[in-house]
Amino acid sequence: MSADNREVAEVSESLRGIASRLFAEIGYDGTTIDMLISAGASRQEVAAAGGKSGLYRAVMEDLLKRRCRALEAVLADASPGLEGFSRLADAFLDFNLENPTASALWTHRSLHDAADFSDLESRFIAPVARMMIDNDHGRTLPTAPEMQLATIGWCVMGFLTRGLFNADGSTSGAEDPDTVSRFREHLHQLIRFMNTP
Repeated sequence: MSADNREVAEVSESLRGIASRLFAEIGYDGTTIDMLISAGASRQEVAAAGGKSGLYRAVMEDLLKRRCRALEAVLADASPGLEGFSRLADAFLDFNLENPTASALWTHRSLHDAADFSDLESRFIAPVARMMIDNDHGRTLPTAPEMQLATIGWCVMGFLTRGLFNADGSTSGAEDPDTVSRFREHLHQLIRFMNTP
């Protein structure tokens, strides 16, 4: 039976935390009910949440709501155009820095984890994309905002999962404030390049 379009159950914050950590570490497909129980969930809680699939959907929906709130706060007071779009990119980066499980969950998804949830992109990615594109910030950009959004998303997720390669062969990433600052400046420069006629 498909896991699409099922109603999302109310799930406690502690249970969502347990589930999101496991799903982020080993993926939805690799997580078992017994692992959830061993990590601190009760069997009754998991059943009431709709089992593993209900928990996964609850985790993804909570992620979307929190990400939307973070972006809406920027949309409310950022000036239209390039500056506002850059602030949206900052908000997207900051949200993922503050919520490291978010990028891990989508990295697993990109590897076809939870493939039976075929509606996740339309339900959980499309609303955020529309929010970033269908507003005065996206509409006033001189080049295709949807392609810019995809490029920003790829860059941010790549940085968060792999970091930056240094001249000595080492890597540094989200754990290093200086590296985050360098990456943020690169992101702003990339946005300026994408919008230079």
